[in-house]
Amino acid sequence: MDAVAVITQILSEQVFLSVEELLALSPEVRKYFKEATTTKHLLALPMAAAHMVSTFSVGAVQAAPTLPLRTLDVILNGTTSVMGILDSGCQVVIICWDVWERLGAPLKQDEVMFMESANGQSNVTMGTLPRICFTIGEINLYCTVQVVQAAPFECLIGRPFTALARTISREFQDGTAHLTLTDPNTGATVTVPTQARESVERKHHHGGPSEQDFH
Repeated sequence: MDAVAVITQILSEQVFLSVEELLALSPEVRKYFKEATTTKHLLALPMAAAHMVSTFSVGAVQAAPTLPLRTLDVILNGTTSVMGILDSGCQVVIICWDVWERLGAPLKQDEVMFMESANGQSNVTMGTLPRICFTIGEINLYCTVQVVQAAPFECLIGRPFTALARTISREFQDGTAHLTLTDPNTGATVTVPTQARESVERKHHHGGPSEQDFH
């Protein structure tokens, strides 16, 4: 008789076995119950293997806690050199009022933009420059620019610029980055390095907007 079948009978309500059957099966029954109820112990990892796992976890490469924004030197309308801060979270391209004065381009003050900062404060631009040429090497990119009265930067380069140039960014673990830009009019392509933004105090009116106000 099959031992499993006998055990199934034992676990049911009633079992009718002869003494001969029970004695004949008892060694196998004892073996089955022992295997079914004995706690199994897993083999421990060898010390060398355990050390490898621990070393991998502790030495895993992780991201830096913070990295500065990157900047790019650009020439506006072929005359005015500025440091542009690259910010892919900004929806517009912005220059500060003093840069506009140096540039001397006509400002459309009837075309302003209202923007709300992360803390709920509202700011308005001074006006719009509808067509400003940004030159980087052999690349010329024409962007609409918002002018603000005061800001802690000369130029904030947002998504309109990076989208127009079909920008490809190659970033490295140390925080450096190279940009590949394409001129949409000529098809010319240039790859340029970027620089880490330095914390430089700019003179601006009290209560002036910050970079976060233009996102």
